[in-house]
Amino acid sequence: MAGPNLSEQVEALVAILVRQHQDGGRAEGLRLQAFGMDGRASLGKVAKLVGASPEAVRAWEIGSLSPATNQALRWLSVLYLHQPPTIRAQTAALTERMAAARPADDEL
Repeated sequence: MAGPNLSEQVEALVAILVRQHQDGGRAEGLRLQAFGMDGRASLGKVAKLVGASPEAVRAWEIGSLSPATNQALRWLSVLYLHQPPTIRAQTAALTERMAAARPADDEL
């Protein structure tokens, strides 16, 4: 029996990322950090960049709706790409440490 195809695997991983960003207000915190503390204005900026309404972006943040896979990738990219340089550097360093700690495929 064949396992899930690549598209299904990507959709599942993106759904996990979305849930992680919805839990505990992480997505909202990233938005406010990147676009300013004016919640309404920052929602409008993010919505414009991802091609959604401010109401949809807010629903994604609180978990009452989940974006489609392509929208989720755009949304999360916008949140991270607009972070201040120091935050981007910290995120890159953490990603590198996590990659270095990951066992090689032949060790799994």
